[in-house]
Amino acid sequence: MERFHEPPTMPSKKIGQGVSVSEKEVHPTYEAFEHTQIGDSTRLHLRSGSVSGSDFEYECVGGTKLSYGEIIALAGDFYGDPSEAIVESPNPHSWRKQFTSNVESLLQDTDKYLSKITSALRSQQQTIRDGTKRGVDPATTATLNDAKWTTQYTLATRGMYLRLAWSNYDHFGQEAVHAYETGHSLALTIAASAGRASPPNIEQLRQAYAYEAFAAHFLTDLFSAGHLRTPRRLLSGGLWTNFLSKDMHDEEDRDGLRVVNGESEEWMVYGDKHLNSKKGEENLRRVGDAVQASADEVFAAFNQEWSALDLDYQSAEAGPGRRRYRALTLAPDLKQLADPYDTANPAPLYAVHLTKDNRWELTRRVSVADRSDYRRVVVGMFFGPGADFVVSLPLHFGVGWSLSRMVMHGPVKQEISGEGEKEQENEKEDYVKV
Repeated sequence: MERFHEPPTMPSKKIGQGVSVSEKEVHPTYEAFEHTQIGDSTRLHLRSGSVSGSDFEYECVGGTKLSYGEIIALAGDFYGDPSEAIVESPNPHSWRKQFTSNVESLLQDTDKYLSKITSALRSQQQTIRDGTKRGVDPATTATLNDAKWTTQYTLATRGMYLRLAWSNYDHFGQEAVHAYETGHSLALTIAASAGRASPPNIEQLRQAYAYEAFAAHFLTDLFSAGHLRTPRRLLSGGLWTNFLSKDMHDEEDRDGLRVVNGESEEWMVYGDKHLNSKKGEENLRRVGDAVQASADEVFAAFNQEWSALDLDYQSAEAGPGRRRYRALTLAPDLKQLADPYDTANPAPLYAVHLTKDNRWELTRRVSVADRSDYRRVVVGMFFGPGADFVVSLPLHFGVGWSLSRMVMHGPVKQEISGEGEKEQENEKEDYVKV
């Protein structure tokens, strides 16, 4: 027998109007051409003036020259460590070390496949442009070519593309925030050092922009609906559980989420492949603004406009007197999406809850097919970082199985808050048998 939470009877705080759901749309997946488009539209300031991201050429070891947008596209999805995410250790200093290793593997062409994967990316870009000229929208072109491009990426990277996708925890939710902050702080530090040199070191400033572009990949992920509230790290550890996170990622991308940022601005965020669609226009503008604001901070650090305290990255949050990164103020507020009972958005397929006895629960929407069903089935429980996580109830489509000894590495990042969650705790004793 399963037990589930009835949704709270008290209405939760609304972010906006409810979202209509269509189950017949194409399920989109993540595409590199959108990362490239965002980065290449960014203006980068140099001592002699500014250039577009498309005209910014960073020459890597081996001679391959990359635009700003291409570095954003390659970061994380093609270059990283599949055995250790950036946000793996409890120590933020270890995050910096891992981030540096990842970005240098790209800039130094450590794995010797940069030329091949760059060629594949540029071929994809041309296919998108050709389709647009014929009146075919990028989402349709990307969907039709998805299998071919995945095969090209996998062969070009000798399997690394799929290995990184298997453990891409730092592309989701709060871990994406930390990954961005880690890389952005490194870019600021490099830029500040370049500006203090006599004369100012322009090549080092260009290196700072390369680090910033790598960090911007995780920032752009925060503007993709499927990356905002999917509990990616919990839904991992095996083929089946990875597909579960993909199911949630795809339906969130397809139907979108209503979000609010740190400036109390509301809009609809859709997912991958939709930046160039009519419904993705506002989100494209907003993610562009965030990437631009982040790049502008790098040049400000080069001009010595950041204090030593501002440059001292110690935690995820800005401390007293410490500047908050502007891009995160413009990005969707994850805390506003934490309550699975908030009817401003469809009910999430999976969600994480902190119980009143300080245990974490993983729950699933009772009706997998009906996103208006806010009842939740408890499908797993664990006791904190490093503890065994045992899934002992049906996760999806009524298939019961058990996954034990899946170790949770590193700190739990997704804390639950919201009016609906408080009501859930008040009704904790009212489990119903189904």
